[in-house]
Amino acid sequence: MKNPIALILIIIPILLFIFELRKLKEKTNYFYTVSFYREKNKAASIFRIKQLYIISLYTISMLFFIIALSSPYVISKKRDAVSNKPFFAKDTIFLFDISQSMLADDGDNLGRLEKSKRAATALVAAEDGRFGLVVFKGNGFTMLPLTGNKNSVINTIMSLSPDLYTETGTDIGKGLLKAVESFPNHENTDKRLYVFTDGEEPEKGSFSKLRNIIADIVKNNISLYIIPPDKKSGSPVPGRDVISVPDMKMINTLGKLPNSSVISIKDLSMTASIVNKNDSAEYSFSLFFSLAGFIIFLIALLLRGIKWQNII
Repeated sequence: MKNPIALILIIIPILLFIFELRKLKEKTNYFYTVSFYREKNKAASIFRIKQLYIISLYTISMLFFIIALSSPYVISKKRDAVSNKPFFAKDTIFLFDISQSMLADDGDNLGRLEKSKRAATALVAAEDGRFGLVVFKGNGFTMLPLTGNKNSVINTIMSLSPDLYTETGTDIGKGLLKAVESFPNHENTDKRLYVFTDGEEPEKGSFSKLRNIIADIVKNNISLYIIPPDKKSGSPVPGRDVISVPDMKMINTLGKLPNSSVISIKDLSMTASIVNKNDSAEYSFSLFFSLAGFIIFLIALLLRGIKWQNII
């Protein structure tokens, strides 16, 4: 239990309750020593009724304490007070660079593409809404339109590889344009685009030509996240006598697009956590149940000390 006040409200009554149990025998025979002979039957009846009430209150208070110790909570979805977007309408597009350079092993025996796929699938599992998938090499292709079927999204992501089609090259511009066009403009949803790339676009790439068009589309309604490889130095590409070095200049250029930011793969899970916290609130009821149990326990103690009909 995280709340120390709730814990104190539980411990004190439990200790008193244990003390009460030790005195139970004395309390059971108490009315024989304080009642006149002619009132003993009446005293016994009143005592049983009184004890029934007290035991019931003790039981309820202990039940509340048990519930409080289990740390009950609820997660409530909430809406942005300054936005007219419904909280459940969230569209996410993943844009994957599947060029050969994304197979470079940056450590842990995992290539850049494999690490990117794992990060994306973890995000799908944690988020709600619809998801879509676009890939690019020399051109951009839609692998999966927006859908709420998480299993389909995860399976498609895990199947990605440079062998999906034979086109060579890396054209970030065409990939971005295809991805931003995949969002439905007529729907007022929370739009997010995650781009997994090492930024290695050759001179023939079209990003410089399409930059203004992409910026205009992204500007007002899309949050853009650029996720480069964690390792910024060169790594060998399997099967090729090539050392691939992430183009951080291109990555930073992408990060200067409107509503854009560069985040690492390691921080992506933290980003998902922050998003979930912004979209929901967790309410704990431990203090409520412990306080309610404490009050009921005090009522039982007060009831125990009051004489009923001036007998017991």
